[in-house]
Amino acid sequence: MNRINMKLKLLIASVCTLFVVSSCIKDEPLNREADIVSFTFQNIAEEPYIKDDAQRITVTLNDADITRLTPIIKVSEGATLSPASGVEQDFSVPVIYTVTSQDGEWVKKYTVVVSLKDSVPPVEMDTIRYDFDDWLEINDGFVYPAINDDLWDSANPGIALAKIGNVDFYPTRPTTDSYHGPYAALLETQRGGTFWNNLIPVFSGSLFRGTFNINISNFAKSAKFGQPHPKEKGKPVEFKGYYKYKVGSPFYDENDNIVDGKIDECSIYAVLYKVAKSNAGKTEYLDGTNVMNSDKVIAKAELSDRSARSSYTEFKLSFIYTEEPDYDAYDYKLAVVFASSRDGDQYRGAIGSTLIVDKVEVICRSYTENE
Repeated sequence: MNRINMKLKLLIASVCTLFVVSSCIKDEPLNREADIVSFTFQNIAEEPYIKDDAQRITVTLNDADITRLTPIIKVSEGATLSPASGVEQDFSVPVIYTVTSQDGEWVKKYTVVVSLKDSVPPVEMDTIRYDFDDWLEINDGFVYPAINDDLWDSANPGIALAKIGNVDFYPTRPTTDSYHGPYAALLETQRGGTFWNNLIPVFSGSLFRGTFNINISNFAKSAKFGQPHPKEKGKPVEFKGYYKYKVGSPFYDENDNIVDGKIDECSIYAVLYKVAKSNAGKTEYLDGTNVMNSDKVIAKAELSDRSARSSYTEFKLSFIYTEEPDYDAYDYKLAVVFASSRDGDQYRGAIGSTLIVDKVEVICRSYTENE
């Protein structure tokens, strides 16, 4: 009998131990590290110098075509990397790699700068990239699609409110017809109507860096363009990306009249503008009534040929400055704006005009290189 009791006790102890070990395994937290632990190039022997505090990887090569290099990158256990390891890149300009920890809570951005021995080092730049791959559905009483990035907004929330949520397809939405990655941003001009005693013949698809807050007295002021652009981000020098554009029909003017023969145009531009220093400038924004003509604007990069493009076409636009940024006197905001109808903020456009944009970048040059 004692032997039986002893065996029973041992069995219970073993089960308890197994349960505890199992529980420990299940409860083990996901890795919070988001580091590049090694970085090399395929078929190249030189070892890069990794400076962890600045999250900068500097590589000097004896002889290589730096426009076509394939990096082999190892990251923290369970972490994800974008762009991926083993994908060929053009390193004639700095390339930014984003590492996201296994638990999804931590993100680090590494800037990789490559130069050839005895050559002039490349100009340091910060590249702001938008791939429009990450979308979600916002529920503010009405459900509508949005970029999963607080820097971006569209007129979708206003349209959801105006139509009381009775929308089959929103003017701004994701599409799998992408240039790179799973999604691109699709902007489509749609038929409008009369809302709150205001005639809005068309809704232009829109996507912009900024925020949207409905202004019933003047809908063109609902879109507040721009997000803070501190000096550390550098001086914007080039705005580029890929787009397709289909011209719709018919074209309506602001009085809801069809304009025969009128051809719609898309809108693609970026502006840098000045605001008051510190807290005073946080509430300053340009909107649809003044973003292109305000005396606060100090630089523009605008697509001039806004005609139809049946296949993906690259745009590369230089920022044209009317004055140099003065961070001692002002703070600055950067606005990036896309619209399927150029005059959509004035309620003019063609039904079905469709702009698709993807792989957008704003290249900024460090001020130490400009001084």
